[in-house]
Order: sequence, then C-alpha cells, then structure tokens
Amino acid sequence: MGDMDDYRMAIFSGRLEDWDAWKRDIESFIGAKDPEMADIIVGLIKKPILLDELSSYKEKNAKGYFTLKKYLRGAAANLIEKFRLDKDGAGAFKALTDKYELRGETQKALLMSEFSHLMFDENGDPSETFEAAEELARKMKSRFD
Repeated sequence: MGDMDDYRMAIFSGRLEDWDAWKRDIESFIGAKDPEMADIIVGLIKKPILLDELSSYKEKNAKGYFTLKKYLRGAAANLIEKFRLDKDGAGAFKALTDKYELRGETQKALLMSEFSHLMFDENGDPSETFEAAEELARKMKSRFD
C-alpha cells in the first residue's frame, strides 16, 4: 500500500453528513498503520491492569490521539480538546462517536428533515419521490419502530 504518511485522509470538521465516510476512512487508516492502535482507539482493547503492558498501551493510545487530531478541524477538533492532556485517543474517538453517530433524536430529526424536503418535480416521474419517501419510512421504522 506504500507509505501511509502519503495517504490523503479527509479532514472531518463536524458536518453530520460527512461522519460515516470519515469514520470508516479513519478506522481503515489507523488500522493499516497499526492494528493494535486501531483496536485501542475503537475500544476493542481496554486499558491494561498490568504495569508492563501499560506503557505500550499509553504510547499507542497517544499516537491514536494525535492521528485523530491531525484529521479534525472546527467543532470536531474542539470536542476532543479535553482529551489532550491525557493523550487519550480512545476517549476522544468515543466522544466523537457519541456526538456524531446518527442515533436517537439526532437521527430522527435528520430523517424528518430529509422527509420534509421531498418534493415532486413537475416534469419528473412521481414514482421516484414515492420511492424516496418509502426508503425514508423504512429507515425510520427500522431505527425507531
């Protein structure tokens, strides 16, 4: 794959519509750099109890924090600022996920907004609008029953 430092990762600024693609990309990017660091960041590896494992954990967690920080701007960068002192990449990634992962009321509002913006085109096929409405209804039903 070549040198990962030459990879052009997108910068996430806090726009909800960019979150899913950015999250998928950053997880792949970090995983390619260091799978163990990726496992720490996404929460698969918890902070160890044994002192001899703690140093490696802290180092990889800190590298993960700085990798995340490098690809964040605006509101997203401000959100993880409180994790800077501890260099806690896992905590920063969890905070980002908690804020930007579309679930609950945030997701409901976003789907309702999409639904309210559906419009028939005078010259278009109305079935396209009906299909889009049905797809949004399926999403809402599956996520909120």
